[in-house]
Amino acid sequence: MRVSWTKLAATAITVVTAVTWLWSVILRDLTQRYTRGERPGQFAGQLDAGLLDDYGLVFVIAHNAGDNAYTARVALEHDADAIELDVIMVGGRLYAAHATPPKLIAAWLFRGPPLEDAWEVAAQASAVALDLKDASPAYEEALVHFLTARTHDQVLLFSRSLESLIRLKDRLPNAHIYLSVPDREAFDCQMECEPLATQLDGVSMRHLHITADIMTVLKARSQRIIAWTVNDLARVNELVRLDVDGITSDNLAILKLLGGRERAEPLLKRRSRCGPEMSG
Repeated sequence: MRVSWTKLAATAITVVTAVTWLWSVILRDLTQRYTRGERPGQFAGQLDAGLLDDYGLVFVIAHNAGDNAYTARVALEHDADAIELDVIMVGGRLYAAHATPPKLIAAWLFRGPPLEDAWEVAAQASAVALDLKDASPAYEEALVHFLTARTHDQVLLFSRSLESLIRLKDRLPNAHIYLSVPDREAFDCQMECEPLATQLDGVSMRHLHITADIMTVLKARSQRIIAWTVNDLARVNELVRLDVDGITSDNLAILKLLGGRERAEPLLKRRSRCGPEMSG
């Protein structure tokens, strides 16, 4: 069988072109993520289900919107109750970015937004949510120094480290502390850490794992639950019926639906508990 060199060359060029394009996409993504911080996945979606008659006191957080000044402003324009910022530390300084870059990139190429710049925009919201990506002593010290130099009525701290949250609570008594848990296994493990778990203001949990029995545990402790990341209205409606307190979303339509409403109690006000009343 005779080989058509023309066809073979065309196939080779197609393969090389496809591979080159794929690598350019990967490199562009890595460059964006590790030199300037990952751009939030904000989008103008549709409300793909029927509206409930009442969304109660549920508040809405713009997911990662504070990592980028443009997306933070867009979230504010869509009435987000809170702007979320990821917080990393590079070279002893705090930045608003989702992923901590490798040391070589951090030293020479990282140009992510400093936390103080991101804060200026995010602090225009009723609440600021900080997703803490580190739990080291140096990181905690820098965070405490940063927050004590600023005034905001509603600051939420999210972390996967229960111990770090308790340490920060001692030094930032007006902050609301939320344990971030990805699934049911992590939830069960952390909730067994008495008495530390009872000091939490609540839990921030991947929405797929939130069930009625989890709600029962948290409500019995007068603790709140925030669901992340919810981008379709049908699931929002299910979570509202379960009586969640907050929803994190990339969908601007959901921010507009839930945000900026008059409520019967101040946004994020702590629930009353047994024992001494908490500040805030």
